[in-house]
Amino acid sequence: MILKLQNLIKHLEKQNALDCQLLGSGELERYAKYSNKSLLELWQKEGFCGYDDGLWWFTPPDRLDEVLKSFLPNMLDAHVLARTAFGDLFIHSVNNKISVFSPRLKEMVLTDEEFEFFFEVLLINEEFKLDILEKELFNQAQKKIGPINHEECYGFLPPLKLGGNFSLENLEKVKLMEHLMILSQV
Repeated sequence: MILKLQNLIKHLEKQNALDCQLLGSGELERYAKYSNKSLLELWQKEGFCGYDDGLWWFTPPDRLDEVLKSFLPNMLDAHVLARTAFGDLFIHSVNNKISVFSPRLKEMVLTDEEFEFFFEVLLINEEFKLDILEKELFNQAQKKIGPINHEECYGFLPPLKLGGNFSLENLEKVKLMEHLMILSQV
């Protein structure tokens, strides 16, 4: 069954895609095994972009493999399809489920949602954005620190697992990959 993701596509068409990273030749074919036809068409058209003002970002499915394995070594056939402004990972597993993992908390904040339900219902739902993606804190961080790009995220410094506080005052704009690798070691 081919999932169309019509609600997601309509939602994204109403927005300005941010800091899009276009796919090179051959990349789309390489990513076909990680996703469905609708996402592949979106990625081919726009690339990997930020949405909802940068609250969440599509990412190349193999880009964060090393990071994912450092946090969750038993998720052998899973890939990160997207991430949040705070570096939380949208993990696509082989059973076509989506889970959201928070590296700063080192825990799953959402587990095993059906692929279509996640992208068609949850990701475009304002309550989900407030509760799981922390849209209110994101809005405050964006005003205080400024917007992020595809290589950045907002990070708590010091990290929460090292005694940092969950507050706007402790958020900084950091390099995504480096920050996630540091969090995987604490």
